[in-house]
Amino acid sequence: MVRDNVKESVGKLKEPIDHSQTIPKTKRSYQIGRNTGRDLRNLGSKKRNKLEEK
Repeated sequence: MVRDNVKESVGKLKEPIDHSQTIPKTKRSYQIGRNTGRDLRNLGSKKRNKLEEK
């Protein structure tokens, strides 16, 4: 009986979370930041390699 109530409660919570606008926005922002950081690191290493060649 308690188990059924818990499953039912989780089901009720999961539905609004799945349809929330916040989660996709957060994921997109995280991905943008992650890509920007990677691009900046790559740019820095390319400049460093060019300076070492000279």
